[in-house]
Amino acid sequence: MQPQRQVVGASLTSAAFYTLISCLMNTVFAMACLRVLLFLLLFLCISKVQAQQQQQASVVLPVQDLPFERLTSRQIWNNPRERHQAQASAKRFVSFSGETDSTQYGARWKQAKPALLYRKNRLDSVWTVINLVLPDYASHEVRGPLKWEVEGYRKMDIFKLDTANLDHQGEPEVLLHVIMDCCGSTSHTEWAAVNLIDVNGVPKLLMSALIETRDVGYSSDEGFSIHYEQRDVKLMAEVVVSRIKTNRYGWKSLLTLLKSGRYQYRNGHLVWVGK
Repeated sequence: MQPQRQVVGASLTSAAFYTLISCLMNTVFAMACLRVLLFLLLFLCISKVQAQQQQQASVVLPVQDLPFERLTSRQIWNNPRERHQAQASAKRFVSFSGETDSTQYGARWKQAKPALLYRKNRLDSVWTVINLVLPDYASHEVRGPLKWEVEGYRKMDIFKLDTANLDHQGEPEVLLHVIMDCCGSTSHTEWAAVNLIDVNGVPKLLMSALIETRDVGYSSDEGFSIHYEQRDVKLMAEVVVSRIKTNRYGWKSLLTLLKSGRYQYRNGHLVWVGK
């Protein structure tokens, strides 16, 4: 009986050992499967994020070459005092309304022709004159084309000017704000637009956008009424476009269609990169 018990004990020990080995192998296999699943989930998450980034980066603003010419200070400013002030200043970028009654430049165009004036150094008496591109309404549902010409009660007020080197190459980019207002006896209308310009080489228009409309009316029955749409475009390390604020409801927006958020200057274009 003793040898038989030893054989049975050995058999039980071998069975337990093989069971333990099988469990360990199954555990190792399960862990390997788990690692593969985790790797696949990580890969899918990364792919989704990359796809979202590519979709975001696909919002690219068009670029337009701008007409320009090189003019001397005397050709731009008729008034000697204005000419001396501009020439003696340290400014290399100047916003210029191009009024017909005070400049040879404006008289040649027969109308106010707003422009950006740029020179490479403060001693340069020859300026690069870059004509601005002022936008129309985004919708003509309730209004005809937007007229920027100065006539009658319409007056153009230029201009806030900001600079920042968005691509860290060459000259800084220039953001100009242009305001037009029209005053009547019982109403006042105001528009604001921006141009973002790259002055390096052939000047390029990176953004032209109507960013504000404001209508103020008065009647003896209702008193004053104000209807507006407004957004901000700021030039920092990036171009930042805010959401639209408005109390004009029920109509299509008059402002230029722009996705709010941050834009970076990449490969010659403004590219939307996120909120």
